[in-house]
Amino acid sequence: MNQAANNPYWVLEGCNPELPKRWLKDTPYIEGISWWNGTPVDRALLPEHLVFKLKKLNPHSSDHGPLLPPFFNENPPLFLDRMIKVMIDEGAANIEAFPAQLHDPDNGDVHTCYRAVNLLGLIHAADLKKSQFVVNEGGPRTSVDFDRLAIDPAKARGELIFRLAESVNVILVHDRLKRRLEKEGFDSLWFLPPGEVAT
Repeated sequence: MNQAANNPYWVLEGCNPELPKRWLKDTPYIEGISWWNGTPVDRALLPEHLVFKLKKLNPHSSDHGPLLPPFFNENPPLFLDRMIKVMIDEGAANIEAFPAQLHDPDNGDVHTCYRAVNLLGLIHAADLKKSQFVVNEGGPRTSVDFDRLAIDPAKARGELIFRLAESVNVILVHDRLKRRLEKEGFDSLWFLPPGEVAT
């Protein structure tokens, strides 16, 4: 689907939901660290490696397979280090990346080719006049629930990847970066037009 003529931004949801792959069981929680507020992480609070654990393979599950995806959309997000390099090479300058270990309970392998990622800077890029949404009572604007999300590209200022300030669980990617990632072989990533996403 080509939407770049009207809106150059896509929502990075994760990886293809129809593709059997490994899933995470445990993600690290560290007191005093937020991965979704757009501010730098205090490195002094972090261990040498952030430890993630995979779920055991379930041969009876249609969405479970041996493939390790390049991106786990968790808290914190986990990106393949080669994917981070491609994004930085393309010009993304707001990525903090921290060493991670991904433990496999099936064979004891420890994968060190991933990084926990913090995206610096939240951007108010939603076009609220064209979006359908509900603001949670008593909550900040970051807790907006969108039934239909519209993006104002001018507000995004050409940023290649960022979290949406109105709903911080949404990661937006510019079409230029999307095409570069796909060209580099990351074709299992799942990008959706903003209008098809509910947050």
